[in-house]
Amino acid sequence: MNIQKLTAIVVLMCIVSSATGQGLNQVLLAYLDYDEFHKQFVARCNVEYSDKVPALRTAIEHWSSINLPAVRDLQLVLNERLIQQGIPASEVASRAAATAAKVNAFMLGGLPRVSPSELRDMCSGQYALQLTKPEMDYVSLLQRARAEVQK
Repeated sequence: MNIQKLTAIVVLMCIVSSATGQGLNQVLLAYLDYDEFHKQFVARCNVEYSDKVPALRTAIEHWSSINLPAVRDLQLVLNERLIQQGIPASEVASRAAATAAKVNAFMLGGLPRVSPSELRDMCSGQYALQLTKPEMDYVSLLQRARAEVQK
């Protein structure tokens, strides 16, 4: 990929994150495999805080049922915009896969390094609370991204 096309991808992510009022991190986290992340996170919680897992699973299932379809659609919106800008679909798919690989490696690689106190807090409701925050609302981000892309 040449630098001009890579720049176009980064610029689009920045435009979407700026126009929607969300950080670039949320746009990048749209490439996280949340199913795998949640699976590993719950498994880690289950080892030390098994009594907290049912509530955690309920929160994750609720968030996932609402937000995972929007995460997938957001990826499509971003990809379609890049294709409209003249970047070949195969290159867009390649870059999306590379972004997903990097985001997943970073997030999944960080799970084993979470400190015991952080893990206790996250398993005991902090992560469930995080799922209710605006930065985890991919339905709203998708709506704003679609509006921005149509401009």
